[in-house]
Order: sequence, then C-alpha cells, then structure tokens
Amino acid sequence: MRPPLPRRRRCVPALLALPALLALGCAGGRGGEGPEVAPSTVEETRATAGAGGDLRTADPSTSGQPAPPSAAPFDYDWSVLRIGGGAVELEALRGRPLVLNFWASWCPPCIRELASFERLVDSAAAQKVDATFLFVSPERLDVAQAFVERNGWELPFAVEQRRAPASLGDLVLPTTFIVAPDGRVALRHRGATDWDRPEVLELLRSLSEEAAPAGGPEAAR
Repeated sequence: MRPPLPRRRRCVPALLALPALLALGCAGGRGGEGPEVAPSTVEETRATAGAGGDLRTADPSTSGQPAPPSAAPFDYDWSVLRIGGGAVELEALRGRPLVLNFWASWCPPCIRELASFERLVDSAAAQKVDATFLFVSPERLDVAQAFVERNGWELPFAVEQRRAPASLGDLVLPTTFIVAPDGRVALRHRGATDWDRPEVLELLRSLSEEAAPAGGPEAAR
C-alpha cells in the first residue's frame, strides 16, 4: 500500500507546456488540506522579485528555458537527511552552484525526469563543472530509501530533517531550483522536464565560475 501523502504536498496530474515536450506535474501546497491542481504552464522564476520579495513568474514564451540569475535570495536555513549518509545543513552548501530537486516516490513525473538528472550529473562531472546536486523528498527516510535501493538510482537523495522554508513557496512536485553560489535563485522550474540539455549545463558552468575558492563543501554527486 502506498504511504499516506504528506499533508502539504499532493500529487495530481496536470499538463505542463514546454517547448517540444509534454510533462506532468504533481501539485502540493503548504498547509492546505485538499489537492491543488498544478498550473497549466510551467512557471519559471525570473531575475527580479516582486513587492515583499515574492518571486515573479516568467513570461510563458520563455517557459522551459533557464532564467537569468535571481535577486531573490534562497533560504538555506533548513536541513536534510541524506539517504545512505548523515544530516546536511543547507547552509553548508552555500558558496557553489546548487541544483535542488523536490521529488517523491509516488510522483510519476518526478521519477520520469530522474534519468535526465543522472545524465546531467554525469556531464557536469565529465566537464569538471563544479556543482552540488541534492534530491529531497518529503517522505519518511525508510520509504524513500527503499524506493531508491529497489530501483538502483545513483543520485544524492535525501529527505527533509527540518521542513523546507515557506519562503520557497508552494512546492509542486517536482520543483527544481538552481541556486547561484551567493544564494541568488538562478532558476525555479515547476514540473518535469529534460535536464540534460546544453543550456542547463552552460548555466551551471557560468555559475561555477562565480563559486568561492577551493575549501568549500565537497560536491554531492
């Protein structure tokens, strides 16, 4: 039997538009009791922040493309438990590019994009693009670990030890953030997509050039 869904995230099908790509998204909210339907288009976070620091949504014509670096800061004040490892404070990951994906084992579109993430991780390593990758589930550690081991995924998976901050907004599953070394949100992508695209690798490469000198946290591969 599938484990109960976390209260603040629900998985419901929604059709998301991407250039030459159909993707399904799972909706989730913070504090809502019932399911929320994911938006009909992919929301990309742009470079500016609205009043009060809220992130703006990109023009739909640019959906599916990496957005410019964002002035809205990423909140590092939370922690995760690595599957097969220990606790990680997100603050320790500041200083280098961070690719942060929110997923769940019961979310089909989350699972569909994992293969493209594996290819992106491999390409980044092969081309010496220095970035940290982290895949965070709201599920219990034993549930997420059993799924990962059963399917043989080789990505840095984790579960929330302390809840992701509300400043990250409603987390539709999957949601992916690419964060610059100084904490700017370079990209917020809601819904599944193919991540092993040249423009994504180039975004990570450009951000890695901004990274702090050697001595920062070791990359999570």
